[in-house]
Amino acid sequence: DRALHAAFSAIDSEGLGYITQEAVSATIGASDISSGATELDIRRAMDAADADGDGRVDIVEFLDFLKSARLKHFGAGGASSSSSSSEGMAAAAGGLAAAGGLDTADGDAVPMPL
Repeated sequence: DRALHAAFSAIDSEGLGYITQEAVSATIGASDISSGATELDIRRAMDAADADGDGRVDIVEFLDFLKSARLKHFGAGGASSSSSSSEGMAAAAGGLAAAGGLDTADGDAVPMPL
């Protein structure tokens, strides 16, 4: 998914091949978005995405996390569902999407909530 790769690249501005909580915070802080993501939300999202526990999120972990977030939010039937435990994650994932300036080819924003 090109839009998700673009979001990752926007956050990984140094081209290191991974992102950190600091890079996500800096990207969101440098943009004019009102994602509602707090530092705690970002940390929780990073912890959830960091499958190997190395403190960094590579492109595979990033894609897996965001795709999983979409599936959890929309489910198999396409209906939106959310729990209070995932609301913070939704804010952080939404902030990641907005930080990357994600739009699809038809101009619609990429849905990122959990």
